[in-house]
Amino acid sequence: MIVIIEIYINEENNFTIEDKLLSYCKNPRTRAEISNYLGMKTIFYTMSKYIKPLIEKGKLRMTIPDKPKSKNQRYYSISDDK
Repeated sequence: MIVIIEIYINEENNFTIEDKLLSYCKNPRTRAEISNYLGMKTIFYTMSKYIKPLIEKGKLRMTIPDKPKSKNQRYYSISDDK
């Protein structure tokens, strides 16, 4: 079902789930908020499939980088306009 959603978003709006996530994270968001926004059932899946890869690409940052598993951790997107 997730693949169908990705294809629908790509064909109809030319936006990927990553694009939507980055736009949503212009304001810092928790793991749970991001997972709910994407309609994912588990936070673990959201972290491994979307959040961690975007952090590795440098497109998302953590508000508390020294404590990645903090319950107060939030993630925010980095604008490409530097």
